[in-house]
Amino acid sequence: MRAKGWFLTLLSLAVMFGTVLGLRYYQRYDRAGEADRLYAAGEFEAAETLYRELENAEGIQRCEEALREQRYLEAQRLLEAGDYENAAAMLKPLGEYKESGSLLRDCDFLRANALAESGEVEQARQIYQTLGDYPGCEEALKALIPALYDRAAELAKEGETERACTLWRECGDYKYSRKYFERGERALTLLADGNRKKLNDPLRRFDNPFNKNTY
Repeated sequence: MRAKGWFLTLLSLAVMFGTVLGLRYYQRYDRAGEADRLYAAGEFEAAETLYRELENAEGIQRCEEALREQRYLEAQRLLEAGDYENAAAMLKPLGEYKESGSLLRDCDFLRANALAESGEVEQARQIYQTLGDYPGCEEALKALIPALYDRAAELAKEGETERACTLWRECGDYKYSRKYFERGERALTLLADGNRKKLNDPLRRFDNPFNKNTY
């Protein structure tokens, strides 16, 4: 009787163990099928998550390749739609995938053009300067000079002398750029002199009956 009891116990444990293994195998098989269905439906990120849980290296690689292609095509669509900022954000992680590097430069150039057209000439100039020998970039910078000249005058009125000088220097011989640049540089030198005496220093004020604000 005791032997029979041990046998029944062992049999019960074996059945239980087999059931657990079978259930786990079924769950794994079901999750693998779900991952395949997600991949076929174009849900590559969700499929990749399941493949990683299942440690399916082949599935992970297929998803990564499909995601790169999906993001590449989406970046192209955004670029064509004029959404240059989001297109660039999509392209940067792709590295050298297909024409990603070339498309990223296209994106920057077109974004700079849009900024120039909207009057944000300083931002446009900064982007142009990062593009080096990109076709049309040199011409675009030259075409920007009149707007940079006007922007420099605005900055000077706002007290942003250093920024104004940077723009005047780049304007070269355009109108009075060189003269204004030299004046701005002299003003910056005076401002940097800690020993200089201000013309309107209160200690130098001279009061008289005719003019109360003479220095």
